[in-house]
Amino acid sequence: ADCFCLPYDDESFDIIIVNHVLMYFENLKQALKEIYRVLKKNGTLYCSTIAKDMMIERDEMVKKFDSKISFDQEILYEHFGYENGSEKLSQYFCDIEAFDRKEVYEVTDLDLFYQFIMSCKGLSSSLEILYKKKWLFYEYLKNYFNKNRVFYLTTHAGMFKAKKIINS
Repeated sequence: ADCFCLPYDDESFDIIIVNHVLMYFENLKQALKEIYRVLKKNGTLYCSTIAKDMMIERDEMVKKFDSKISFDQEILYEHFGYENGSEKLSQYFCDIEAFDRKEVYEVTDLDLFYQFIMSCKGLSSSLEILYKKKWLFYEYLKNYFNKNRVFYLTTHAGMFKAKKIINS
């Protein structure tokens, strides 16, 4: 459903789950107001998002290949990220709890790493350059891999649990 105009009555849900979506909204306040509207009194919101260093190695590698290419991670976590999510939720929700999950993977397969990056088409309009240069990019990764024998990939995300503020 359209998060800015949910087709539900006021106070319809005990629980709302928003998984890795809020970071994409330019008008986050409107989305949160609408979520607040359909959440019952004492209802709970669960929402997840990325952290500032999510896949930072992938982004740095792509930018070193061509500085015009970006996954726009900075913009996403500024909209709603793990580091600022509690603050942004606090206007509508209380008893906010944050849960952190961070892992660093060692990827030792060049082709799988390349395929992973190339599968991200659609995450950013500036990635189109990458697809036009995909064979050059593969050679770039191959040279890096031949020297280092491993790619690192940080996955860092978080989840918030928050209660609806009850106005008296």
